[in-house]
Amino acid sequence: MNTKEFKTYADKEQFVQGVFSNIAKNYDLMNTVLSFGQDYFWRKFSVKAMNI
Repeated sequence: MNTKEFKTYADKEQFVQGVFSNIAKNYDLMNTVLSFGQDYFWRKFSVKAMNI
C-alpha cells in the first residue's frame, strides 16, 4: 500500500475530500452493479423495518 505524506492538515483534508468527491459520482451505480441489484432490496427492507 502506498502512503502519502502531507505538509499540513488542510492538504490532507483537501486530498481526502477529493477522493470522496470522485467516488460519490459513481457510488450508486457501482453499488448496484457489485451487489447484483441487492442494494435496492436492502434499502427497501431497511426503510420498511424502520417504519419510515
